[in-house]
Amino acid sequence: MVCPQSVLTCRWAQATLLLPRPHWYEAAQNAWSCTIESTPKGLADTTECRTCSRWQPVERPESHASARTLLVLTGSGGARNSA
Repeated sequence: MVCPQSVLTCRWAQATLLLPRPHWYEAAQNAWSCTIESTPKGLADTTECRTCSRWQPVERPESHASARTLLVLTGSGGARNSA
């Protein structure tokens, strides 16, 4: 079960490996980083996210239907044309 306030649900948490160079080099030491500051901070212990006063929820699409609509409008729906 995912804690309501955790690294997985925080707007500012990001997988360190996905950060731009040179920050992603720290991925072996810290799998997650906090990006609320201008310089990402590696999180050695992600349990600190549970009590962080700056935690904010991840912004999600309003519904899955709106996400599907976006995919159709952009042509990224994954449907194949049969020739």
